[in-house]
Amino acid sequence: MLLPATIEDWELQPVSKYAREAWEYVNLYSKTRGCSRFHAIIYMLDLLAERKEVKARNFRMPEYESLRHWVKTAPVLNNDALGKLTDDPVMERTFQWSLDVNRRIAKMVHASRPFLM
Repeated sequence: MLLPATIEDWELQPVSKYAREAWEYVNLYSKTRGCSRFHAIIYMLDLLAERKEVKARNFRMPEYESLRHWVKTAPVLNNDALGKLTDDPVMERTFQWSLDVNRRIAKMVHASRPFLM
């Protein structure tokens, strides 16, 4: 749900194979597993930017420095806070992506209960 939205909303289709690998690493196999979506997108984009295959394709990475700054400095990371920053194109993109993720999750996940320990 998050990965298809990420590839589409961040325009990563030309490097989708590598985006998928980076996303899975960040969210499943690294010490960052379980981090917020806002941290995860930064980690993923950073990894993607370093891939030699991505560089070889001359793929222009999306801008995301204002997102990095927000994640480092914001007291709370959520859509309410993000929605107040949409005058910045990167933050608008991030906000729309996050809303898209929520829509996709709501559409796919219903009538399920949380895991109980």
